[in-house]
Amino acid sequence: MATWNDLRSFVRKNFKVMEEDDRCIRMGFGFEDGRSQLVFVWRMTLKGGTEEWVQIESPVGEFTPQNVAAVVRAAEHAVVGGVGCSGNTVTFRHTVPLENLDTNEFLRPLQLVVGSADDFEKQVYGGDKF
Repeated sequence: MATWNDLRSFVRKNFKVMEEDDRCIRMGFGFEDGRSQLVFVWRMTLKGGTEEWVQIESPVGEFTPQNVAAVVRAAEHAVVGGVGCSGNTVTFRHTVPLENLDTNEFLRPLQLVVGSADDFEKQVYGGDKF
């Protein structure tokens, strides 16, 4: 995959896309235990728009100082990703450069971000809102 449009085509062929536009792909994942998790794949740019990156982001729960601290602690040993926020929502995210992106460099982080966000949501918030 070398462009945003290449990645979008790959995602459409391999996943159920809920919604997409020129900047974002929204997907939902279900787990065997009945839980579900949203994930957003964002097109990001650096260097005045000449360098494309892809951010995989999944919501975890409401942003409060206590919740952020608990999610950061829960993510202490995460190999992939980091804690962020989007508006009033704590998220777990990972970003990779799009140029020369191999399939495994997208798929494995996608799996880890989605699974980790769901685990953190369960641990810290006790529910399944996302």
